[in-house]
Amino acid sequence: MNKDPFVYIKPKKTSIKVHKIYDLTTIYENAHSELTLQQSKRDQIIVFYLTLVSFLLPFTYSLSNLDNKMRIAVFIGLFIIGAILAVIIIRYKVYKEVYWACCQTLSQLANFEENQIDKNIIQGVFYEVLKKKNPIKSGYINGITKNFFSAETLIYEIHILISSAILVLITYLLSNSVYLSIIIPVIYSLLMHYLFFKAFFQVFKVCKTNSNKDFNFAFSKAWFLHFYLCIDLEE
Repeated sequence: MNKDPFVYIKPKKTSIKVHKIYDLTTIYENAHSELTLQQSKRDQIIVFYLTLVSFLLPFTYSLSNLDNKMRIAVFIGLFIIGAILAVIIIRYKVYKEVYWACCQTLSQLANFEENQIDKNIIQGVFYEVLKKKNPIKSGYINGITKNFFSAETLIYEIHILISSAILVLITYLLSNSVYLSIIIPVIYSLLMHYLFFKAFFQVFKVCKTNSNKDFNFAFSKAWFLHFYLCIDLEE
């Protein structure tokens, strides 16, 4: 039994400001800065992987005493790194969409009386922002078609293309089969595109389902909007 337990005393309602004032401009600047940072991190990952591949790929073939087993080991390492980085890029994509929605929500909140802003208003405006951009309002296929050739998706596809090329080399060296060297990388590419669009559309899924779980998937990541009071108070 704990001899020195932590005792929590709830803040009293009388301690709360009657007129709440939020610095929405500063919050917006921080959210926009984080949005830009997500895009910058994504670009840095792709440049890093491209540099790594462009160095190690010719290097492994320049060493005459390196057998195919060692080359395969290097290529497998490169492929695994590429796949892991692709998952990280997908995560950045999700947060980029959420932070974009944060910026749009904060812009809309500037139209409200500050002392009237509460959790319901913030969540309601956030939902309306998601609904306005919602890429799947005309269906998932249409959403993929409209976004497949966007600049952001093309950048991701470059990364997948590079890691798929590494997988082609691995498959061919292991199986000596041109057929497998095409089929397996294509399956990998399709899988990674599925994961990309699934994560992207998940942010806006609440617009179709109106599910609290789907709403919280996006809103829980929108921590710039969590400036409302959300603790229990003592009467």
